[in-house]
Amino acid sequence: MGTLPHEERSWTKRVQHGGLLPQKASGRLHRSATRRHVILFAQLTEPPTMPHDSLNCPTCKVGRRDSMSDGEFADFLSACRGELHLKQTGIAECLARRPYAYDIDQGLLTLGSDAHSIVVIGTYCVSRRTWLWGWANDSYSDAARERSASLKGLRDLTGFQVFADDGLMATPSDAIDLVAIAVHYLAADGYWQEDLTDLKVFLAIHLQRQA
Repeated sequence: MGTLPHEERSWTKRVQHGGLLPQKASGRLHRSATRRHVILFAQLTEPPTMPHDSLNCPTCKVGRRDSMSDGEFADFLSACRGELHLKQTGIAECLARRPYAYDIDQGLLTLGSDAHSIVVIGTYCVSRRTWLWGWANDSYSDAARERSASLKGLRDLTGFQVFADDGLMATPSDAIDLVAIAVHYLAADGYWQEDLTDLKVFLAIHLQRQA
């Protein structure tokens, strides 16, 4: 990514290559109104709500000071991308189980006869090319948004304003980068992507472990 004209630098931090676009969304960001009402096969406890232990995380500590420079953030993003690839490969068989259903407000995804905890990361509108964080989506319940709100901690970790603002202009690859970072920060096992007509919904998954 080359240097952008001054008027386009609306974010406090920029990524120099292959990452998030530093452009601010214009107009109203999309709101997902889609709801799924499902019959749950199991009752789960809530996913972990403790803040991410960034100080003891080898990925987050890469070159970290009070916040990340552009180069440090690029290294962090690269590590999160690699981690996500490994996680998705590892849970591919689980993700293929059918039937499936999800309930964002209750924080549950059912795959076959198993139920797993989920946290809504965000939604991507294909036609508008906008990303909206789950915690900023007022079509979700307070409980769902509260579970997602821990992702705001990425602002303090990285120093990038994109993690504190409701949304941003983004490409499809930017959306996956945001998912990769969120999956790492939430210590999730991977993510589920639901493709609707003009909307992609991204859910972080915490797999239910067998006793």
